[in-house]
Amino acid sequence: MKKGMIILVFAALSVCLYAEQLYYYNDGNIEIIVNKLAEPNEPNEPNEPNEPAEPNEPVVLRIIFADCQLAEDCIGTYSIANRDNSGSETAYNTAQEAADASSPGDLIYFREGTYYEQTTTQSKVPVLKILKSGEPNKPIIYKNYNGEQVILSAYNPGNGATKYNVIALGLQPSSSQDASGQGVSNIILDGLIAERGSYRGIAVFGPANKFNDVNNPTKNVIIRNCIARYNIGSSGTGIKTEGTLINCIIENCEAYSNKISGISYGRISKDWHAPEPEDRMSAARYCIMRNCLSHENNDPCHPGNSDGMGGSHMYRCILENNIAFGNGDDGIDMYASIECVARNNISMLHNFPGGNGCGFKFSAGGGGRHTLESNISAFNDGIAFEGSNPSNMLRVYYYSRLINNLAYNCRKDFLFGLDEKYTSYPGYEQTYQEGNIVVNTENPIVIDTDFGEDWTLAQKIIHIRSQAEKLN
Repeated sequence: MKKGMIILVFAALSVCLYAEQLYYYNDGNIEIIVNKLAEPNEPNEPNEPNEPAEPNEPVVLRIIFADCQLAEDCIGTYSIANRDNSGSETAYNTAQEAADASSPGDLIYFREGTYYEQTTTQSKVPVLKILKSGEPNKPIIYKNYNGEQVILSAYNPGNGATKYNVIALGLQPSSSQDASGQGVSNIILDGLIAERGSYRGIAVFGPANKFNDVNNPTKNVIIRNCIARYNIGSSGTGIKTEGTLINCIIENCEAYSNKISGISYGRISKDWHAPEPEDRMSAARYCIMRNCLSHENNDPCHPGNSDGMGGSHMYRCILENNIAFGNGDDGIDMYASIECVARNNISMLHNFPGGNGCGFKFSAGGGGRHTLESNISAFNDGIAFEGSNPSNMLRVYYYSRLINNLAYNCRKDFLFGLDEKYTSYPGYEQTYQEGNIVVNTENPIVIDTDFGEDWTLAQKIIHIRSQAEKLN
């Protein structure tokens, strides 16, 4: 197909964009709606966001175990085969004791079972609090043993208590203080299930400083192969961060049936970040979210709060190869963020009454200079790709680049900034589009979102992606 750009014209609106042709699919037939616009000067090539650093292979110096089946700790007497005190390994009977005993280079293996916080009914004490940091190439690793199912539950049926957070890394910053919070570094969570928290299944906190950059950010944290589900308290979110994070990765994770959002790089509060320069916001910087699945997260009473995934006040973060469907609000939201990349994601079936229903939202709260490439937005009740100049602007608004994206049977297709024809930032003077496609058909391809009970995350992603690729 000839390289081109989409122009969409809504009633009483006009948009000034780079474009050659609009390709509009109507039941599979290509119809050229706009033949040629005035030829603008080619935009300057914008600076690509720096790629977050990929971690090196970790060095493991010691292996210890957490086993909720034990009546007491086994220091040098734990049997892996028997799960008792007839062996020579070290194991602790609570998650927290294992974390407190850890050192850089430790691999903590969790044995199968459900882990609760047993020492207090206070809601603010999580099941697992991680305050110790690893070292470069010697992280502290928390992992399920040999593929066993490991659940950390905020609800303890023994005493009826429910915790705010299931797993918490670092100390939470406060919106009422100019500087607060504590970071951790070089931590890996792998293969854990976090459920039934009032606020968050997995919380990753970092420090925040409104007027100066932080000295101890949370950095080099990896959350992989984890599940966050049934976090349905007043602010129940699957995986959420707050405060300054640098080079953190969330990959191969699944979030579902949470009350608010599925997976989010979060903010302190909407207005708190206003004094901060765009490259030093106390939020996620140079972080990655990839190969994740977030679905059916919804607050029936307030569906406008339940996004599938994304983040707020992010700087040069990457969202790639993710799938979001059936969430209460938007699929993927990059709120008040700067120079982020969203590529090869699928966002579909966001149709709850009261939710915005956008597939991709990348201008709410301002910000911009993003690159959205090779994404699919399908069957969304709102706008497929929403990049308009916002009324509630928390950051300076900039245009973005959209390349080879597909809008399929959404209520609206592409919406961009209208108040100004140009901005002065090099490479982003106008919205740039190339090779985007709109398809509206009365005979759409039906995508099956039912999963087998024993399916792995990889099987679920293949199931959705193999069907979505047929839309294009």
